Amino acid sequence: MQIDVTLDYSDYMYNFIKETIERFGPRNPCSSAEKKAAHFVKEELGKHCDEVSMETFTCVPRGLFLWIPVAITCILCSFLCFLIIYLVQPHRLIQVVVMAGAVGLVIVAFLVTWNQFFNYREFLDRFFKKRESQNVIGTFKASGEKKKIIIFSAHLDSAFEFTLSRISENFQRVVVFLGFGILMAWFCLSIAILTLTIFSLVPPGVFTTVLVLFFIGIPVMGFLSFFIMPGERANVVPGAIDDLSGVSVVMGLSKYLHERRDLIPSNVEIRLIAFGCEEAGLRGAYRYAALHDNELKQLDAEVINMDGLELGTKYHVIEFEPTTRTRHSKEVVEKLLNAAAAAGVNAHRFGAGKLERTLGFASGGSDAAAFSKAGIKAASIISRNVVRSTHFYHLRYDTIDNVDHSAMAGALKTCLAFLQNEACKQA
Repeated sequence: MQIDVTLDYSDYMYNFIKETIERFGPRNPCSSAEKKAAHFVKEELGKHCDEVSMETFTCVPRGLFLWIPVAITCILCSFLCFLIIYLVQPHRLIQVVVMAGAVGLVIVAFLVTWNQFFNYREFLDRFFKKRESQNVIGTFKASGEKKKIIIFSAHLDSAFEFTLSRISENFQRVVVFLGFGILMAWFCLSIAILTLTIFSLVPPGVFTTVLVLFFIGIPVMGFLSFFIMPGERANVVPGAIDDLSGVSVVMGLSKYLHERRDLIPSNVEIRLIAFGCEEAGLRGAYRYAALHDNELKQLDAEVINMDGLELGTKYHVIEFEPTTRTRHSKEVVEKLLNAAAAAGVNAHRFGAGKLERTLGFASGGSDAAAFSKAGIKAASIISRNVVRSTHFYHLRYDTIDNVDHSAMAGALKTCLAFLQNEACKQA
């Protein structure tokens, strides 16, 4: 079957983005705007899908960023413990005890950062108030015996604005990298100092070294504390590219498959999902993967996630996500690359190179990671110009003006070719 994504579909996807922003504006995790937008998506999917449902869940809206204030507080208190024992010069036993406290605090900072950010775990969330969000699921049921599930997904919520990026994306990178660097440097140095203190072997230059690290750390921690502003001041990102562009392709799929159901393999159930609270740490995707874990594994589910479709000239299929060290399904990655080639879409694998891993270690994760971590086959498609996107990524400038019709059209063609290849295997 010839895959033809006409201007009608491109306009439909573009207008979905435009209308969502005009009607609901920024949609921070668990906000009333996110909820209203979810009901709008449910209504639209209901026009095309066999069945539409909404699954509610609770989470901490700023869960992904809880590590920042906690880690900053622990690091600064740890530094102060060190300064106290050198300025006051107490008895050596007290020095050891206080220095042990300093080490304990920096270990807490490390564990919080490692679990909350680098593993996207809800390590601190139990101590904070949870609010309600939702996932919206549209389903095309299998015409024959259901033997497989294919999920196409994106996230509906918009990001908290990255305050430092408004100054400069490079400035933000420097602050973040320095913050992680200071944490690791003080983590190693404090343990070494404690060990030397126990044996009274601390060299005279240590105090000066730590003092330099402390004075570098003070402004860095100060800037990091304003990484995201409190309250509604952070809820200003329209999220046209991140990730209404992805959701629009999910909507485009619903319209296309409704009109041309012969593209759906007879034993495959198609699920189209708009996740909530991706910007809170993939919470909606994690909740869905956990709730449907057995079913998805038994029916050999495959998840194709879309996040940030900026350009129609070049796409990346994410093979590895450096921040959470998540390796996606080789099978799904290859299928997506083959589908893109069949659809005439320029797509490449991304995430395997050393440079990509190094530069992407603090870039965050996609909803596909929630499934891959659970042992469910998944991969993500993005289309982003790194230089261009710095002007609007997680900023109030992520508006409809940045949307390229062809970016969604290329992703839609790739998804349809993915299904067509699946149908050919059944024939």
